[in-house]
Amino acid sequence: MKTSIKKCYFLILVLGITAFSLCESTLLGQVSNDFDKKIESRNTEILRLVGEKKNTLGKIEEFKKREWRVLEILNVINDSIASNRKKLIITIDKIVKLQIQLRETNKKIGRLNKEIEIDKDKISRQVNALFYLGRVRQMTPILGLNSFKYYFRNQKLLQSSTKVDIAIFDRLSLNLNELQTQKDKRQKQWLALLALKKTEEAQKELLSFERQQQYTYLLHLREDRESRMKYLGEIEIELERLNEMIYSLELERETQIKLEQFKGFRKLDHLLPAPVTGKLVHRFEQQGSIFYTLYKRGVLVETPKAEEVRCILAGKVVWVGPFRGYHNLVIVDHGKGSFSVYGNLDEIYVIRDETIDPGELLGTVAYNVQEKRYLFYFETRLNKTAVDPIQWLAKTVWR
Repeated sequence: MKTSIKKCYFLILVLGITAFSLCESTLLGQVSNDFDKKIESRNTEILRLVGEKKNTLGKIEEFKKREWRVLEILNVINDSIASNRKKLIITIDKIVKLQIQLRETNKKIGRLNKEIEIDKDKISRQVNALFYLGRVRQMTPILGLNSFKYYFRNQKLLQSSTKVDIAIFDRLSLNLNELQTQKDKRQKQWLALLALKKTEEAQKELLSFERQQQYTYLLHLREDRESRMKYLGEIEIELERLNEMIYSLELERETQIKLEQFKGFRKLDHLLPAPVTGKLVHRFEQQGSIFYTLYKRGVLVETPKAEEVRCILAGKVVWVGPFRGYHNLVIVDHGKGSFSVYGNLDEIYVIRDETIDPGELLGTVAYNVQEKRYLFYFETRLNKTAVDPIQWLAKTVWR
């Protein structure tokens, strides 16, 4: 009877262990499948973005071909602008010269008008003088014999005045002809100036239109290029973000799987390597020690130099950084409620949430200025309770 009961208990125990193993493997498989689905989804998104990037690059190549054609058009426009600018400069030069000629013509016309007015005034006065001289000559014989000398004198005055009058009339006639010529010339110059100004306005409008075309083409090129490059940059950023996401998912999956596999050091008595080598200066819960108050939950080891500190077992880093009384501190979770604590570190070579393997380098021992030596603190906890770290070490390395 007792034998059969023992067999039943044994069978139940075997079935329980088997069920626990199956459940654990199922959970691990489920975790792995969830992460695989997420990673597959991200990979699909990456393939889509890669295709879109390829398509965008192809469009950019097509745009570059169009850009060459647009650049050829711009070269033609530039040549036309340069040619029209030269024509405009020539037209403006002609207008300036014609305006100078017109001013000279106006000056000549003004001078001729003055001379004509002067000659007209002289002729008017001489006509009046001749009239009175004629009357005097007619009246002289009547006055007597003594007046004959005045008659001949008046006759000579009439003859000389007639000669002067003819010269003035000739000059007046020439000036009038020249005045008409200059007026005709001014009219032609004025009409030519109006035509040149119209040509100038037309050339300026054409030049303005061509410059506007040039600006429009350049603006279109720049905006199109900027939009394409901006879109390509956004795709690059999205690809990089997805790659980082996939890397973090894979890392998280590996970490999760490792965490599920971490068994802690519950059954590893005297099997683990020591984190450093050196001399033991404070034992676990050593009363009477000068280090008891601060370090009673762990051990304190003096090292000959800045020794490298290594992890005793695989786990996840849950704390990295300064901690009051312990300089820099690293805490590693080994699963199943098992934690190892590494204190009084100088440099630290791990980061928080990183999963590490056994023997991985954590940092180096810091120099204690008060004690004037290198001191390393080591602590182990099981279910939130500090336990003697030496019970887990394979051999006694600390004297």
